[in-house]
Amino acid sequence: MEYILEKTKTGRPTLCARTEKESFYLHSRYDPLKEAKKFLQSRPLEKYDFIIILGLGLGYVLEELLLCYPDRRIFVVENDARIFAIFKEMNPDLVRRKDITFFINRPPLAVSLDIIKEFDLARYKGFMVLEMPSLMRLHEAYYDSVKKKIKEQFDHHVGTQMTKIKMLTSVFYNFLKNIDRPFMVLQFDKEKTRKATALIISAGPSLEHDIPAIKALQKKMVLFCVDTAFKYLIYNRIIPDFVFSVDPQFISHLHFTGIQVPQKTHVVLDLFSSFFLHRILDNSVIISTNMISQVLFHDFEYLMDSRCGSVTNYAIQFIHKAGFKNTILTGFDLGYPDKKMYIPYSYITEHFLKRIDRWKSEHNLQFDFYANRARARMDINGKEVPTSHAMLDYKKWLEENKDNLNNISVSKNSAFRLKGLKTVDLEKMTFSAVEDEFYFKRKKEKDYIRDKVRLFLTDPFFTEGAVQELFYAKYFGDILPEEKTRKAYLRNYIVQFIDQIINKLDN
Repeated sequence: MEYILEKTKTGRPTLCARTEKESFYLHSRYDPLKEAKKFLQSRPLEKYDFIIILGLGLGYVLEELLLCYPDRRIFVVENDARIFAIFKEMNPDLVRRKDITFFINRPPLAVSLDIIKEFDLARYKGFMVLEMPSLMRLHEAYYDSVKKKIKEQFDHHVGTQMTKIKMLTSVFYNFLKNIDRPFMVLQFDKEKTRKATALIISAGPSLEHDIPAIKALQKKMVLFCVDTAFKYLIYNRIIPDFVFSVDPQFISHLHFTGIQVPQKTHVVLDLFSSFFLHRILDNSVIISTNMISQVLFHDFEYLMDSRCGSVTNYAIQFIHKAGFKNTILTGFDLGYPDKKMYIPYSYITEHFLKRIDRWKSEHNLQFDFYANRARARMDINGKEVPTSHAMLDYKKWLEENKDNLNNISVSKNSAFRLKGLKTVDLEKMTFSAVEDEFYFKRKKEKDYIRDKVRLFLTDPFFTEGAVQELFYAKYFGDILPEEKTRKAYLRNYIVQFIDQIINKLDN
């Protein structure tokens, strides 16, 4: 491929790409700047302030974009280093600008990951990908791949941020409701737990195949289950020792309605769990998964790595900290090959049954739910299988941490297993009976909570980085004065929130 600069009728240069078989122009041969203006005028750029340009050429689109929208954050992706060299020689000042980032001949995934790191819903209204066909013509497959990877990353990243934003109200309300109640933590006898085997029961469809084996072994293992699987276990006369329910949404109580929670079952909650659960469940204990509660209660026995939001993830960490040396996972399905996401009966089924009408059957509602969640793909043994972005995060966290945790095995019936994890057949396993009373409960009183809250205000860990995960100033209303920094605003907001807690406790 040969590139030749030619003058247009307006005097501005255009770039001609020539091969042995053909030649074509990357810009108009008559007025390349007018062409760029017309291209941008057809895009609603006033709605977007995070712009990704695919294909650079001589930079006419970039030039016009900077002229009309000087306050945009811009990323330029160009696959051909020779084209960039020509552009750089003609526009050395643009290459040095800090509000423009150039990606030259970089792998598509690396490009998308680097771009997504800079996107924050608190700073930007939205993103747009600009793709001028003449500039992408040389490397269409490359740019299509970049566009696909960017979409995947933004779907995941923005979805995660929006979920946090939507949950803010629930999180704050739950915390205020839960903080003034005495709550229990557990102290484990690690001499006893290291001899026992912990079974983590997730809610994947494959759990159905392990029910007979679990029923036979339930008195010989310590059973930990996620809340979505709880009702299914009770209906099958399996009584778990611990149930994890850390979702802040009010709907979480559906996991427990309509059944009597057995006396031996402890429900493990977070300080941000639905306040309703703390009211209706007597035998509950507390863990700490959230950034703010971890700062407040950093001497908790159970502080969780919150990078992965899976409930099973928290159960794995809890079991490891409690001293169990052997853990088995069942119902552990990372993908959805049969368009099924959960066991046959769960609170979701019950929720859908109430919404059936003449237009929507239970099957259609289940499929809509699946289609909305299963928007990602996971490579399993060389085959792409539908999954959710949350499961991809879960898989990544497990791959990074499995060697640092206890000895984890997976039931042979689980639909998908991580490479390197041992597979076991629950039907063929034998264990000794579990020792009783291998833990005791310890109550935390109001004085303890109040002292921790006050210390929070002076804790050196309290930085913008600590709260940025949860709080996005843009969504607290249009009350942020221009002269205030985002960091100061966030801190003032949290201080006011903590003051509310102190007043609540003092009264």
